[in-house]
Amino acid sequence: MIPEKMRNFIRIADKQARKEEHLCLVPGCQRKAIQSHAIPRSLIIKAIAENGLVYSQNPSFTSMIRMESMDHPQEVVEVGVNKASTFSGFCNKHDSILFASIETKSEDLKVSAVFALHLRSLSLEYSRKRLVSSFQQKLNELLLRNGETGPPESPFPAIRDYLKFVLDSMFLEKERLGAINYISIPIGRNIELSCCGVFDHFFEDGRHFISYNIISYEEFSFVTLTVFYNGNSLIDSFLAKFGYPENFQLENLINDIAFSKGEEPLISPRLWRSLSEDEKQAIRLSLRPPFVRTSLDAPRIIKLRPTDTGMPPTEQMWLTFVRNLARGTSKSMEKGAP
Repeated sequence: MIPEKMRNFIRIADKQARKEEHLCLVPGCQRKAIQSHAIPRSLIIKAIAENGLVYSQNPSFTSMIRMESMDHPQEVVEVGVNKASTFSGFCNKHDSILFASIETKSEDLKVSAVFALHLRSLSLEYSRKRLVSSFQQKLNELLLRNGETGPPESPFPAIRDYLKFVLDSMFLEKERLGAINYISIPIGRNIELSCCGVFDHFFEDGRHFISYNIISYEEFSFVTLTVFYNGNSLIDSFLAKFGYPENFQLENLINDIAFSKGEEPLISPRLWRSLSEDEKQAIRLSLRPPFVRTSLDAPRIIKLRPTDTGMPPTEQMWLTFVRNLARGTSKSMEKGAP
C-alpha cells in the first residue's frame, strides 16, 4: 500500500502538473493553448455519449494511489464530454484554423484533412507525454525536498522531444506535407467507440510512429492510419499483421488499436453496459502501461458483422467524413500520398 505521505505528494504533483499553462504548439505563436478535443465534442455527443458521459481510462494520476502494483488493472470511469480526449495544444485562433470545416476543391480538401488527422494524433500524444513528464518531475522534486529517492527516469522525455520535432517539421516544412501517407477504412455502422493517438511500429530501418483515428459517427465509423515521411510501406508492414489486403481482419485491427496500442479509448455507455464483467476486466488490464501488458492479444470487445465491412462508402458518408475537418477526416477508401 502507498503510504499516506506519498499519496499526498501524488495529489500535489497531479494538481500542479495539470495547472501548468502552455503556449500554442504552432512555432512562433505566443498565445496560450486552450483545451482542444482530439475527438471533436460534437461527435462524442452525437455518436457515443449518453447524458453527456462516456467511459474511458481515469485521466488522473491520483488513480495510482489505489493501485496495488504496476500491473494492477486500470480504472475505467465516467468522463464528461467537455473533458473527454482534451489536451493543451493550440490557441483558440490556430485551433479554429487547423481543424475548422472548409469548403474547397477536392484535392486541397484531401490534403488538409489528412494533415488535420495526423496533426491531431501527434499533438494529443505529445501533450500526454509532456503532462506525464511534468508530473514525474514535480513528484521527484517533492520527494527530494523531503529526503526521499524519486522514481527512476522514464523514457517519456525522449519520446516527447521527438514528437515535438515531428510537429515542428509539419509546420516548418510545408512543402513536404505530401509525405503524409494514409489509409482510411469505412465501417457500415456506429461501433460505439472513438480513439486517437500514436503507437510505435518497429519497421525494417528502426522505430517509427503510426498515428490512428477511430471515429464513430451516428450511422457509420472510420478507421484511419497516417504516417509522416515514411511512405506507404510502413502502413503496409503494420497491416500485414492483420492479413491485409486479401484476408484482412479488420475486427482484430480495431481491437488491437483501441485496447492494446491506445491508452484512452472513449467507450459509449451502451457498449460498456453490454459487456460482461470479464470483458470489462480485460479492458482494464489491456490499458495498463505498455511495459506490463502481458497478453499478446487485445480483448475482443468490438465485434463486426459481415455487413459492416467491405462496403463502399456512400456519397453522404464521404461528405460527412471529409467536409467536417473538426470531426477528424481524410478521404475514405483511399490509400496514398495526397
